[in-house]
Amino acid sequence: MASVTSENLPAYLAERFPEARADIERIHGADPDTPALNAYTYMSEVVWSSGFELAITAGDELTIQRCFRVVEDLLASDDQNVRAAASIRVTQHLSVRKLRRLVAKHAGPNLRRDLTRLRDPNGPKMRPTRA
Repeated sequence: MASVTSENLPAYLAERFPEARADIERIHGADPDTPALNAYTYMSEVVWSSGFELAITAGDELTIQRCFRVVEDLLASDDQNVRAAASIRVTQHLSVRKLRRLVAKHAGPNLRRDLTRLRDPNGPKMRPTRA
């Protein structure tokens, strides 16, 4: 798989979260000329709210697994903007105590590294790894 970039993020998310297509189109249509800034909105509204939050609330294990795979891809991106948006808008939500068991069960190496970085800013730096 090619790296997710700010420019191909809407298509990537539409493929992974077809149920959120209307939100993806709305975000893209609101300001199609600023894909780097839109990355933060996609992370908040699509990956977190429409993805993780709904799946966790519903106990939907398959969607939870899909969300964790998406986060791994995003944190492995060659695009610093995508990695930063995922870290700020998704990893921080996943760092809360009440989600620790879920994260321990599903987190891949990129998310684990990002969580460690959040807990210890002087620790390991966020470097993408390829699956």
